[in-house]
Amino acid sequence: MKEPKYLSEYLDDFITEEKLETRKNGKINWKLLFLLLLPFGTAILIGLILFKKLKDKNSKT
Repeated sequence: MKEPKYLSEYLDDFITEEKLETRKNGKINWKLLFLLLLPFGTAILIGLILFKKLKDKNSKT
């Protein structure tokens, strides 16, 4: 393999190698997926709690 002429060519090789390592036989990295989805679930939960409090407050008056 020829020596890369530019720094970006080194980065291209590094990125393609990294992609190959993360995709092992098509398996999903569930820990990473859980960490990515956790903030959305937390935001939905907080929204539901606030909605319930507002609904209770409006029904009392």
